[in-house]
Amino acid sequence: MELQPRLVCVFRPYNDEILYIGLAWRRTVRQRFRDRDKDALLDFFLHDLELSAVKVLCGEVIMAGRLTRQLLSDVESLLIKRLKPVGNIMCCTFRISRPGIRLECFHHWPHERITFVDR
Repeated sequence: MELQPRLVCVFRPYNDEILYIGLAWRRTVRQRFRDRDKDALLDFFLHDLELSAVKVLCGEVIMAGRLTRQLLSDVESLLIKRLKPVGNIMCCTFRISRPGIRLECFHHWPHERITFVDR
């Protein structure tokens, strides 16, 4: 069984501030956060932000056509560029745009902004 690609949003548990946006491609979210390249992020949450827990929401992209890793990365970078989570250092100032992409976040999305359009 192939794992579904996921967008991952990490929030402060008590006020829903978005701390980090990432993705899990062909891995579970748990596997992704256990990867060595996430050690600094987890250390940032624990020591710099003094958090003992975070809230994690996973989302999937629903679209017509085939979802590629590059397209999911472009969706991830669009969210990072617009929301500027403190845990993301990539895509905050420069990113390759994909004009016309439109993203709508719904269900349990806690941020007041729900629509993101790449121009």
